[in-house]
Amino acid sequence: MKKFPLIALLALMILTVEPVAAQDDPAVRKELEGQYQKLNEAHDRRDLKAILALKTADFHAIFPDGRIGDSKIMEEYSRNFIEKNLPPYNIRITIQKLDVSANKLIAIAEVLQEATRYREIDGQRRRVDTSVKQRETWSRTSEGWKLKYVDNVRDAKTFIDGKPFERADATVPVRKALEAQYAEIAAANQRKDLEALLALRAPDFSAKFPNGEIRDSRAMAEYSRILFEQMQAPIEVSNTIDR
Repeated sequence: MKKFPLIALLALMILTVEPVAAQDDPAVRKELEGQYQKLNEAHDRRDLKAILALKTADFHAIFPDGRIGDSKIMEEYSRNFIEKNLPPYNIRITIQKLDVSANKLIAIAEVLQEATRYREIDGQRRRVDTSVKQRETWSRTSEGWKLKYVDNVRDAKTFIDGKPFERADATVPVRKALEAQYAEIAAANQRKDLEALLALRAPDFSAKFPNGEIRDSRAMAEYSRILFEQMQAPIEVSNTIDR
């Protein structure tokens, strides 16, 4: 029995960058390490202006729960961080992997970010240690390298006075809701019910193919129609949420 893959990429946004070389660049790595040091020093000085100057005007981030933080939201995020935490922050950034575009205008760094600071919690001064892995995209500008985009935030850990701090997992109900929708997608494919399948997509649904081609909702509707015509029953589709 043959199984046919379903291309259903639900993207919050698509960051378009020049293809990167699959190798490190020592000179760029050293320059980025210098920028990270400047960011750390700006945090210790609680210098919001200096922090923002090291980011592009369109800087944005995707949080682990899928929320998108544009430049305004992330500015407020930085402001709250330096207001609620006490310096020195002892921020440590380790570049674990670096890919640089051929023209050296874009650099994508997989980093481990660790920090130790103090803050008032329940009227007491408490030590807070955090660590997180994330992907950071840097853009070379006329003013030097600037941080443009943060995504793939993962493996976040928080310790308060050395003890692990666990947050309630707010993603559980969302995961269950999406799993139910994936079940509807599977059922629609099994019935070859194009109308039901399209009803599960947003009006601005789009998909990015492996060759980089982006197809809008109209093109993807036609793509699904052709698939249904070509596929023979039984049709089994499964989707597993990894993260």
